[in-house]
Amino acid sequence: MERQVAAQRDYGSIHPASLIGQGLFPCSPSKPSVVVTARTLEYYRVLFLRCPRLSIQPFVKTLCDIHGVPYRSYLGQQFSICFDLYLDVLSRIKTRVKKVLGRNSSNWRLENACPACEYNLEGEKELKFKMMCCMDGNDSLKRVHRKGAAVDEGGNEVPGCSPSRERMDSRIGGGDYYLTREEVDSFSKALSQDIVDELSEKDTPCSPRWKNMNDKATASMWGVFDETGVFLCLCRHGFVLLIADMVKSGEQAKYALAIVDRLIDTLGERLAVGYDIGYGFKTTISKSAIGLKAREKQYTSLTDHLGTYVEGNGLEDSEGCERFFSKSNALASSVRHASIFHRRQAIAAFAEHMDDFETYAQLTTFLLNNYKQALEICSGYTLLLHDMRGLGIDRESRFLEWLAEEKAYLTGLKRQPTEETLQMEYYQSLDLRTQCQLLEQKLGVARRWVPGSLEWEDTKKRVEMAQYQKCVDKLESLVVTRLFELTRMNMSQTGKALQARSQAIRTALTNFNAAAAALKPPRRQLDWEQVVECTFLADFDLLRDVRQDVRGKRWAEPHVRMVMDRYFKIVRAREEIERLNMEIRRVATYLDDEDNFLLTKAEELAPTDPDLAYQVLVYHRRRERFYDLHWKRLHEIAKLPGFSGTLRPGIGKLSRKGKLPRVRSNESTGSDGQEHSEDEATNVEEEEANEDFEEAENIMRVALDTRNTDSFNTLHKSIGVCCDKMEQTR
Repeated sequence: MERQVAAQRDYGSIHPASLIGQGLFPCSPSKPSVVVTARTLEYYRVLFLRCPRLSIQPFVKTLCDIHGVPYRSYLGQQFSICFDLYLDVLSRIKTRVKKVLGRNSSNWRLENACPACEYNLEGEKELKFKMMCCMDGNDSLKRVHRKGAAVDEGGNEVPGCSPSRERMDSRIGGGDYYLTREEVDSFSKALSQDIVDELSEKDTPCSPRWKNMNDKATASMWGVFDETGVFLCLCRHGFVLLIADMVKSGEQAKYALAIVDRLIDTLGERLAVGYDIGYGFKTTISKSAIGLKAREKQYTSLTDHLGTYVEGNGLEDSEGCERFFSKSNALASSVRHASIFHRRQAIAAFAEHMDDFETYAQLTTFLLNNYKQALEICSGYTLLLHDMRGLGIDRESRFLEWLAEEKAYLTGLKRQPTEETLQMEYYQSLDLRTQCQLLEQKLGVARRWVPGSLEWEDTKKRVEMAQYQKCVDKLESLVVTRLFELTRMNMSQTGKALQARSQAIRTALTNFNAAAAALKPPRRQLDWEQVVECTFLADFDLLRDVRQDVRGKRWAEPHVRMVMDRYFKIVRAREEIERLNMEIRRVATYLDDEDNFLLTKAEELAPTDPDLAYQVLVYHRRRERFYDLHWKRLHEIAKLPGFSGTLRPGIGKLSRKGKLPRVRSNESTGSDGQEHSEDEATNVEEEEANEDFEEAENIMRVALDTRNTDSFNTLHKSIGVCCDKMEQTR
């Protein structure tokens, strides 16, 4: 067995470039005592991306165990140096490949991250949203700010004055995935405190109830961590678009504003971005420096209300970031004590690996599953019409009218009427013996009220009732909002689900009972069991005392509510099918165009630069390995009863004029021409992945910009075979 870590050898007389050319990476620029083979480093790189919890130390210990040598702590540091050098070589190769392919502009990856979202075809129908994304923050990938102990002249530690012990490193890291800190911080200045103060509850009724709009929740970690997490933006299929480091702060508006600004500048108009505080963020954007640009480009902030009721939303749940974070959280232990550069590199490498080997591999699975779901929802249209007739609903537009009434009602619950607010202020100013001349002028009071006077007692009753109604509004708003949310998620056992998130409702219930007891005569008290057993609006007996009793509204009736929700789900499912038909054709076209483009480029490079041509083929293989699986799933979609799209390729940015569309079988086939199941195809993928390790020993020539004319004939022949196969399948 080849020794993977070659120690105790004399490499001092060999130049480091020569060692790298032989596939050996030294731990120092001169007289290295240890070198690591490219194959070993590639194994660790792939293992780490598949299992981010695997740090360098256990891997080096494993190598020592295999070779029967005792582990020494310095071996881990030496391996880390070799690994950094190896990653630098890979980065140089990637840069050269991207340059020769014309994919090295600063925003190329963002403009071409997702074939389904961004590979636009000629003659496509214009949808309401050109592209749908989601964004969110996560505090798992924190990094400890390394500090030393500050001491005074007497040698005593000075608290709060610890100097930084961060290692100076001019490397930035993160590549084109990351926004710069300067780009993000420009929005902390643009969003002044005056604007933040203007974002009142009137503008953003949700803001007081969302913890991630309040930086105080994470302020305690700033003294320990430098980067306190990441803020992420994905397309609806899960491809990573942008990442921003959250630095010594919680989930502030500046991160979302910086991402939206870059998205609009790069991707253009009609973008829709889901965010879990979309209601508050919509107002933040409108009052920020990019407010005018966002309006001109028709930017839409989703999660303004439930997605089921958003025109053009389809079946998008805007929860892709949560699914990504469930996997990226495994990086936490590896980046917690890393340098700034290595943390960003690890996160960017993980994102790229997810894009190439997880999200891209499952792209057509996403399309297939969503198409099945949409067709299943649409199949309930006949039952919807039957139920509408049974309930006396004469037309579908009635649902839109009721939706507008419901929205107006729920919005009204969040604000107290102006006249009652004015009365309450005057009564409280009298009761607390404060200055009240201005209020007297506004109310036209000629003689100040005193306790016992008719005006005092009447106003006291109205103020107490207003306070009671305010508590009722608050309690009802919380419970009703939660009920609608649970309905959206199709959750059963509503009472238990309410109890799981009960703190805000319990507080509102306590305030309600206190206000009810203060009335004369006292109103009845409510207990927790009575609240959680309420399933529909009509179950709230307390609505008798609300300013607007909606129990008589048709949209509040349980059966009407269910039919109304079913109608909007069907509308959204039809929108989803329309978008999927477009995305399916884009992917089908992209598979052919990308394949043709890369193989043609490799053939062009072969006579003059065979090593670089070979790396273009390696780049092609990263995507090509999934082509058969994609075509298998696309044909499965085409066979679905009710499929209304086409697999016939269109004309995209890489399409060659006059090319013949490639004929694809409807099954996954291997190189032997035999049909394979999806599991067997996966085994083929694994075999191809093993071949990638052999390529690692040849890539250094490209990184060092050398020429290997001896390999020209073999390489040119292999490219010719690939191109011949391509032509034969047309």
